[in-house]
Amino acid sequence: MKRIYQWHESYSNDIAEIAIEAQSIFINCRDAILQKLHPEDYLCFDGIHPNNEGYSLIADMIYDKTKIYFEKENL
Repeated sequence: MKRIYQWHESYSNDIAEIAIEAQSIFINCRDAILQKLHPEDYLCFDGIHPNNEGYSLIADMIYDKTKIYFEKENL
């Protein structure tokens, strides 16, 4: 399982770099889950994929990071 987390971290870091280069929004869902007191509560039994709570956290993060782009004065 440790190797999987290392791959996830590597992919996440690569995506963050690409987002910066592309001047895009990067939402670090991986770190948000890992920073929780009990990250396993946000993952399926495989320890990789988000469960319902994990997807809810991700949806909230996406909303928080993108809502400014959908406000009436920005359309």
